[in-house]
Amino acid sequence: MKMFYIIIINNLKINRMSTKITKWTCVLAGIFLAFSYAAGQEKLEMRSLKASAFGERMAIKPEIRRMDVREHPSRLRKGEMAMRADYKPFPDSTITYNLKGDPIGKAFYEYDANGNEISYKEYKKNEATNDWYESFRRISTYTADGYFLSEEVSEWDENLQMWIGDYRYTYVRNSSGATISYEYDIWDYQRNTWKGSTKNTFDNSITTTYNWDSNINDWVFYERIEYVSDNVRYEQYWDSELNKWGDQLKIESKTILNYNKSGVQIILNKENWVSKDDAGNWDENNPMVFVNYSFYSLTGWNASFYVTYDVSYDNAGNIKSVKLSDMGDNTFTTTFAYNYTVNKANSNKVYINNDLIDNYNCVYDNLGRMTELSRNLNYNGDVEDYKYAYTYIGDSNTSNSVETYLWDSNKKVFVEESKDMYTYNADGSVVMYQTYSWAETKWVLSSYTIYYPNNYTSDLEFEETNPVGSNNQGAFTVGFDLPQDADVTGSFYITFPDGFVLDEENTALSDELSQKYSITITKQEGKNTWFVEIKDAATANAPAYRASSYKKILTVAFTVDEGIEKGDYTAEINNLNFLLSDGTMLIENQRDITLTVDRDETAIKQLAADKVNVFASGELLSISTPDIETVNVYNICGESVHTAQKAAGIYTVSVTGWKKGIYIVTGSKGWARKVLIQ
Repeated sequence: MKMFYIIIINNLKINRMSTKITKWTCVLAGIFLAFSYAAGQEKLEMRSLKASAFGERMAIKPEIRRMDVREHPSRLRKGEMAMRADYKPFPDSTITYNLKGDPIGKAFYEYDANGNEISYKEYKKNEATNDWYESFRRISTYTADGYFLSEEVSEWDENLQMWIGDYRYTYVRNSSGATISYEYDIWDYQRNTWKGSTKNTFDNSITTTYNWDSNINDWVFYERIEYVSDNVRYEQYWDSELNKWGDQLKIESKTILNYNKSGVQIILNKENWVSKDDAGNWDENNPMVFVNYSFYSLTGWNASFYVTYDVSYDNAGNIKSVKLSDMGDNTFTTTFAYNYTVNKANSNKVYINNDLIDNYNCVYDNLGRMTELSRNLNYNGDVEDYKYAYTYIGDSNTSNSVETYLWDSNKKVFVEESKDMYTYNADGSVVMYQTYSWAETKWVLSSYTIYYPNNYTSDLEFEETNPVGSNNQGAFTVGFDLPQDADVTGSFYITFPDGFVLDEENTALSDELSQKYSITITKQEGKNTWFVEIKDAATANAPAYRASSYKKILTVAFTVDEGIEKGDYTAEINNLNFLLSDGTMLIENQRDITLTVDRDETAIKQLAADKVNVFASGELLSISTPDIETVNVYNICGESVHTAQKAAGIYTVSVTGWKKGIYIVTGSKGWARKVLIQ
């Protein structure tokens, strides 16, 4: 959140622009205060950003360190940009779901060889057509050496059916990576195109700033700064009336306080502003003196303005207060209190002219981690009262939840507003983000987002086990390594081509898993799509353990229309998410599977005479008959190895652990078949 307080600004340009300032007789009539609040430092330490409906702006994402391109370009060097490489693995994509398990948002990332993000795109779903459309994009470019070159952010306007720009940065660099110029552009909503805002050029020690003039649609001079040394610079502003540069100001700066202790950082720089006298000489005896104040603490904000100062300390050597004054009667004071057990500031108050306008309070645990942060702001009609509560993973500094409370002015208490929860994998990357809202007496899940790691390779396997023949039936299996004793839940969407229909009756879990889990199939409206979900059935007689790992999890059966011609067809499986009790997540955004329709004349004649089909594929034995009946499987010695009551259609059984060889399969309807298991 950013808030800007402005108290009486009376021609702050003063005579820096063009008129000679021979004596500092002008009195500053006000103070400009600019506070940038980012409440909750710990919230940032969770490496998270939160904003709109989904994707990166909806959810908390693992923070990839991004340099602020609005900073002086000298900071945008390869070494700092390379720090991004410390945050691996980068996310590849995210999918956000609502309470029903329906996907409501997607986001995709792309990176260059140096680990810099070069593309981030968000997608929303058109509720009328169920189609996804790109709604937000951030495109960036870098040199081969990793130097930042450009970033463009845009959003899709459904009404105008066009991309609307947000901002755009463009850098020009020399062969060594040093910045020659950079430009910041914004969107012109009247003409629906980009227009300039600010441009800087860098020529050795001189920095020139330009502003965009919409009347002439071109850049115009604004400011020129010549850096003589680390603490001496010359500034001058463009006089648009005289069409020339104004007189120079000589500015000498010196750090008079650089304090960093107990979570409080304060820097005070003294500046002498010197102008030229009537004779054209620097009037060193009559400078205007300012103090630039930079501040960072538990509130996460900073201020900068021109004042005199006074600093007081407590007995432990911590800064107790900083009081700053202008040349009139205006004062700004910030005070601190400390938790000496963990040696951190736990209270920060801000006063303007002795009126308390902002108040932060923190609570820490015995490990020095912030567990609560509250704020009370009341200034010029801006009122904010909120509180954050944090929890952490074990003894680490990684937060796994944050609860937000708002002040109820009637009840005079903080009331629950929202809750964010994070699930991490072993390397510390976020794999799931959940949002909750308060419903009378408890937190209720609102949505959740799954993060897919970059270059992720899932262990999910798909295999067509029964090509479609003259019986118009087919099947494929979904499988992965399920460790012994591990539980599993999960879901996916499957979209069949036209003429194909999921066979809900014959789509089933493997025999072993069906004793512990249940399967739910929901037809989706608007498309040839089904939602398949595996849940814990909580069956009392379910086996306590499995003897070994299991590969084939589910058989998906389907039927096809008579008019479907012979050939290969593609089914699309989306949003696959399986969670194992050992913490393993099997996730995949999309997988296509080829379904074969093979209706040759030989098969038609054979099935017309005998509609029984028995075959083995991989670790599954499939038995297809048109009737409900009992089937038996015998080994070559005549010993029964499996008996089951099957429904009409396809029935499958795992042959894991069976000896290789020939088996006899019989049905209660009087048929028998041989099958080779390899």
